[in-house]
Amino acid sequence: MKIFILFLFWQTYNPDIAQIIQRVNVDSVSSHILKLQNFWTRHYKTDSMYKARLWIKSKFESYSLNVNEYIFFYPDTLTEQANIIATKYGLVDTSNPVVLCAHYDSRGANWSNPPYGPAPGADDNASGISFLLEIARIIKDIDFDYTIKFIAFACEEPGLIGSYRYSNYFYSKGGRMKYLFNADMIGGDASKINDIVIVERDQGNQSDTNDVKSYAFADTLSTMYSLYTTLSTTYGNIFASDYMPFEAYGYTTFGVFEYNFSSVYHSAYDVLDSLDVNYATEIIKGALAFILHTARFHPVRVAEKVQPVYNEIKFIKAGFYDITGRKKEFYRLKRGVYFIIDKKGKSKKIIKIR
Repeated sequence: MKIFILFLFWQTYNPDIAQIIQRVNVDSVSSHILKLQNFWTRHYKTDSMYKARLWIKSKFESYSLNVNEYIFFYPDTLTEQANIIATKYGLVDTSNPVVLCAHYDSRGANWSNPPYGPAPGADDNASGISFLLEIARIIKDIDFDYTIKFIAFACEEPGLIGSYRYSNYFYSKGGRMKYLFNADMIGGDASKINDIVIVERDQGNQSDTNDVKSYAFADTLSTMYSLYTTLSTTYGNIFASDYMPFEAYGYTTFGVFEYNFSSVYHSAYDVLDSLDVNYATEIIKGALAFILHTARFHPVRVAEKVQPVYNEIKFIKAGFYDITGRKKEFYRLKRGVYFIIDKKGKSKKIIKIR
């Protein structure tokens, strides 16, 4: 286990990561939050919740991700609910994905009685959905070794219903993941100085076999904030959000949370002007740096690597070669990217095995 921890800690400043995270745009983050806020409410029993679902789905689709829905019905209503799952497939490992999640429902002061009243939910949790959408927007044209899944959960507010339903399904199918990274309320308080982010990690809870990896990933995430953002970090424990059902099944979970807790939580005043969008943008930058590092990004698209690699490597004979120029026997090929070289050593054909 010590080897695992040392491996995660071994990070230095990477100018390619620094360049990519500058694409996180405060206006883009604001527009996502404002759009979700303007649905008036995202209470799970309302038509607005369905409209928000369609909009989030369309945004993921616009980034050329593979999008599907996990549909379920909550016991006290016949209204159809859906977790939205968007997938960007990795080049090497498609069975052990990185999972990023946030919930998209909201609640206001009037929770029980129709028409339920306004629940703009800008901080809780349009800010978390903006986290997903902004990262998806930026990485859509970047290749990774690991598959990345974005999950927008429904029905978090009535008791983590969407994440409980999906975690049960995922575990029953033998689902695996590298980790689950949750974003719930990252906007802070506009009336305060917001320069600290809480990095949440797993300590005990229903399963204690996943604590060490959660701590290690949390430490790596904290390092990314120090390397690439203006924020400092402090640690907290995972609590009462969509990572909890997955933690109970032994998956590695952690998250980010605002340091200055919203003063307009679960009210009609949880709107864009009440939070600090620059702060949310910095949180997204640090998270993106972490994902680039742990999901093993390629600084350029694989298709763009063919010519430089071909020019630099002296191929001795025909066959299959990995991107470092090492010859591979066909029957030993695993998931990855390979070049097929002809007898003259001139072929530039590339294949991807998944």
